[in-house]
Amino acid sequence: MQYPRIFLIGDDDALCPMEARPYDAERVLQAHLASTPELLPGDQIDQENPRRWLLVRREAGVPCAKDGGDFWSLDHLFVDQDGIPTLVECKRSSDPRLRREVVAQMLDYAANGMEYWPEGKLRVLAEETAATAGRSLADALGELLQLDAAASEDDQDAFWAMADANLANGVVRLLFVADTIPRELRRIVEFLNAKTTDVEVLAVELKQFVNERSNLKAFVPRVIGQTEQNQSRKNLGKKKYESIEKQLCAYPRKEIFEQVVDTARQHNHIVVPGITNFSLKCRLHGKMVTYAFGKPTGPSLQFYTEYLAPFPTLKKDVEETLHHLGYVYNGKFTIAIDINDNADEVLTALTQVIATLDAYAAMSQ
Repeated sequence: MQYPRIFLIGDDDALCPMEARPYDAERVLQAHLASTPELLPGDQIDQENPRRWLLVRREAGVPCAKDGGDFWSLDHLFVDQDGIPTLVECKRSSDPRLRREVVAQMLDYAANGMEYWPEGKLRVLAEETAATAGRSLADALGELLQLDAAASEDDQDAFWAMADANLANGVVRLLFVADTIPRELRRIVEFLNAKTTDVEVLAVELKQFVNERSNLKAFVPRVIGQTEQNQSRKNLGKKKYESIEKQLCAYPRKEIFEQVVDTARQHNHIVVPGITNFSLKCRLHGKMVTYAFGKPTGPSLQFYTEYLAPFPTLKKDVEETLHHLGYVYNGKFTIAIDINDNADEVLTALTQVIATLDAYAAMSQ
């Protein structure tokens, strides 16, 4: 579909013709998206629950190795109101990389960001971005979540825990933005979006219209690659369970998982529902860190040590606590306990791990 021109109507009912015009530079398009995220048409991405955006970072650094420095630079990193990380790459229509090379770029960013951005990184970046804009992240998050006031500390903890869980589980959105989306990119986007479940891949054609005589500009966004069929089958469309209580209704051995949740909450740890699994988190050195997942497949309680790597002493203590109980690694970072009729064993392991985490947190204050 071509947009050769649009018309604005002034107060005097006179028509003002606006001609389609390419952007003078890629940075111009980037600046518009950073200042006005609404140019990404959330109502076209999800008609039933339009997406809203919080800018996490413009020119977000992406490492290519664990604990490595930034190797790439992503044009924009946003999160929506469900904590889904949204990676945005901009190109002008005149850039030959827009046809295929940009797809490889984006996949590099997504694959390495999911692997090497540490837990809590999104929140740190968002705090820095908000501070640069002269506002608090609590206020920005309150607007995103449509709260009556700034987001409380609990609201913020729960939101960023959800965002970290999405990133860890590969639930992300990839957006290619340009003034014209070429046929080659359109076909790749449609193919990827039709074949992926946890990842939503879309293009946004953001045309600029100009009337130089009146010094007016207008922008018309259009989403490419979205269909009702794709949206209905994706995990992004299913969203998270509203509460852990609702999620556990679908779990086998529900009564044991309920005791797991109660035990975590009794120690002021946070329980985050997800699409399939739920996670347990605690505060360490001022940030929320995931240490376990409840999984209906198996079913099992899986202690996960990758996010404890920044605290090597604590990581070793947790490993030793579980080893003394007879549990060893059955994955690279996973020590899983299968759940059957062994509620006492599961709760003993969880209680001792929580005691180890809380003792470390208390000594670190």
